[in-house]
Amino acid sequence: MEYYFSKLTSTEQKQYKKVIDAIENGKVSVKFAINITAEVVTKIISAVDYDHPELFYVDFKRVKYLSTPVGIIYCIDYTVMSSVRKEVINKMESRIKIVLEEIKIKEQDSDLDKCRKIHNYLINHIGYHYEALNNSEINSEAFNIRGVFEESKAVCEGISKAYKLLANKLGIKCLVANGVSSMDGFGERIPHAWNIVKIGNECAHIDVTWDLGLSASSRKNRYDYFLIPDEWITVDHEYFNLPKCKGFTYSYFAQKKCLFEEINSLKKFLEKDVKNSSKILYFKILGKNGLPDDIENRIYKLIKKEISNYIMSSYTMELVPNRRQNVFFVRINN
Repeated sequence: MEYYFSKLTSTEQKQYKKVIDAIENGKVSVKFAINITAEVVTKIISAVDYDHPELFYVDFKRVKYLSTPVGIIYCIDYTVMSSVRKEVINKMESRIKIVLEEIKIKEQDSDLDKCRKIHNYLINHIGYHYEALNNSEINSEAFNIRGVFEESKAVCEGISKAYKLLANKLGIKCLVANGVSSMDGFGERIPHAWNIVKIGNECAHIDVTWDLGLSASSRKNRYDYFLIPDEWITVDHEYFNLPKCKGFTYSYFAQKKCLFEEINSLKKFLEKDVKNSSKILYFKILGKNGLPDDIENRIYKLIKKEISNYIMSSYTMELVPNRRQNVFFVRINN
């Protein structure tokens, strides 16, 4: 899916195709049309970068070009020497093929199943590359698919590019979204990348990176940012000019029927799960009119009350909330 290509003018699209052709044929430069400005060159190179994660052997972050009287010449900065480039690309393709086999897609799997399996595979096999945040020059592979498929360690950009590549190979329309986001432990309004996929007629956001961190804290796969709408993700993400994501039909919470308007709706859900000896209670409260500041304490008391009806032995509770999304994860140990 070439989403960013589709947003270019017809003239810009011609230059985009020239860049792709040059890279695939190992050329060292591309001469742009005389009416293309440096700003547009950067825009086109960025579009190629986000649309084509398989071109991991090019450094798209530092756009080098020469301004000449007959137009701008873009100098392609390869990160892999030409003498071994084909071998490196072939090895990468072999790794991706192995990953697709390990994801274990079945013939009857829906696009929802495929999205979930890719999401879970990355969460279970990839670590976040914290060092790359402070030294991107030395750890440049963390920002592309090499970090995921070679190092098993990447930052949000590398993770989202890997998700797009795998999704596209499984026939799912997927793009890399970028903007800024906020997350406890990372900071406020930091540059961030995630994905948007299309299932049926519905587009939705998937942020594997934030789910990866929450899953590590919970010791269980989390889906706080899996197939969610604009209304939910804009609580802690900011972006412009991306496809509208209006529905939440395929979100984990809608699918599992653990999505509630407000805290009072929780009682039956908690009663059923505790009665069935569930060790994990995982749910989202929409809280359209806001939630009280002591929401965690109220939830704790609600669960404790239900437990007292069905569990006679001693127990402990771990609460790992995502307050930005009003998602609550509770582990009961008894």
